[in-house]
Amino acid sequence: MQLQRDFYTDPGHGWLAVSYQELVKLGISKDISTCSYFHKGTVYLEEDVDAGVYIDAIKKNGDSICVTEHYAENTPIRGYSYYRNNHNY
Repeated sequence: MQLQRDFYTDPGHGWLAVSYQELVKLGISKDISTCSYFHKGTVYLEEDVDAGVYIDAIKKNGDSICVTEHYAENTPIRGYSYYRNNHNY
C-alpha cells in the first residue's frame, strides 16, 4: 500500500508528520529521538535520522510512502513539545 504523508520544511530543517499511533503499531515509538516534535497526536519526525527510521519500518511492512512537501519561513513545529520516547501519549 502507498501511504500519503506530509513533509514540512523551514529554511533550516524538515519534519515528516506521522501519527503517534502509527509509530506504536510499527513498533518504533521508542526508537524516535528527542530531535522530533509532538503535537496533538502527531509526531513530526526530524529529517536526518527519525524520518529514516520510520521509512525503513514502512518498507519492512511492505508499504511505500508518497510525500507532499509544505514550506514555511516560520513553521509552528519549532514551538511544539519535543518528542519523548519514554512517554505514552
